[in-house]
Amino acid sequence: MSTPTYFVVSREQHEALVSAAYQHRGYQPEESAAAARMCSEASWHGIRTHNALKALHLDELFGSGTGGCVPGAEIEIRESRFPAVQSWNANRKLGQAVACEAIETCIRLADQYGSGTVAIDNAFHYLWGGGYVMDAAKRGYIA
Repeated sequence: MSTPTYFVVSREQHEALVSAAYQHRGYQPEESAAAARMCSEASWHGIRTHNALKALHLDELFGSGTGGCVPGAEIEIRESRFPAVQSWNANRKLGQAVACEAIETCIRLADQYGSGTVAIDNAFHYLWGGGYVMDAAKRGYIA
């Protein structure tokens, strides 16, 4: 009985390939890197429904391929009467990039106010939500 052969690329190779695919579609390097990192997290944790293949397919069908997502879109931060809460218009920006930025913002707000919230409108699918939560948890936050 022979041992099956598996072909595995390093995490760095995976992220470079996925990032290049997003950049080829017009996404900026920073948003492409965020998308690639979150796709890598999904794959690392065995989430086959929200990995790079699914992300790129969704982008083709509903995102940049059809105008449902706008590469390089800028996030508009709306006025809020609460300092620990932000409301964003993502202007159809790539969801993974928006979610990564939102988690970082929530962490900064939590450090300053004890809690942080970001409400987002007009963003594309951010894929596997567990990856963002686990990232925050590894750093000592509840998300």
